[in-house]
Amino acid sequence: MNHVKVDALTVKQRKQIARQLMDLMFRSYFVTGRFHADPHPGNILISQDAIAHVIDWGMVGRLDRSTRMAMLGVLIGMMCNDAEALARQWIHMGAATPWSNIAGFVQDLSRKVPLWSNATLDELHYGVALISVLQHSSKRGIQVSPSVSVIGKSLANIEGSVRCLYPQLKLIKSLSSTLNGIMHDLLREEVASERLAQHLLDLLVFTNKSAGHLEALLRDLASRQFTVQARTNLGDPITAGRSHR
Repeated sequence: MNHVKVDALTVKQRKQIARQLMDLMFRSYFVTGRFHADPHPGNILISQDAIAHVIDWGMVGRLDRSTRMAMLGVLIGMMCNDAEALARQWIHMGAATPWSNIAGFVQDLSRKVPLWSNATLDELHYGVALISVLQHSSKRGIQVSPSVSVIGKSLANIEGSVRCLYPQLKLIKSLSSTLNGIMHDLLREEVASERLAQHLLDLLVFTNKSAGHLEALLRDLASRQFTVQARTNLGDPITAGRSHR
């Protein structure tokens, strides 16, 4: 695709191909959970009738359902200029630890997200932005899923490919245009008989365990053995020479 001549395609064709490529990748990330992990310009062929073909599927990434939902939430938070929602979904992809500083992480993103929410590919490398979020979360003591690096590489490559065609494209606007279809497919998956059975089993297990926990709590209260543990600086990061109270 990087060998496409400037005058070989009209601006309208370039824009259309760019949106189709992003739609393919978004649906791969969030609906199927199976995506091309290396969609660089050399792996995208454009035919004479202005149709893009993605080739060389030797490197493929796979995402489980919870990671797909969280990553979609990250991009929606960016689209809505909502740093707190972005941070919350990012943490769902990994895990908060006893030394995590979540408030500090939200503050870090609050300074970045307004610059990202409406940027074009010519103005912002979203793969770099994703790495920036990764750096801030690591600094604030938040564990991150290994899937993030694979998604970041794939996203950086596809945006580089699309930038060759139509650098005026806004990644978040592209997501917005295909979001209804993605949510429809996710909802259909959610109400499938297998998912409903899983939800019912989870509810039964929760009810079973809750009854036992409630009985143990009442027994401790009756025998005056109920205790509460608290730590005053839970959200502060652990640093050299400083311990938690």
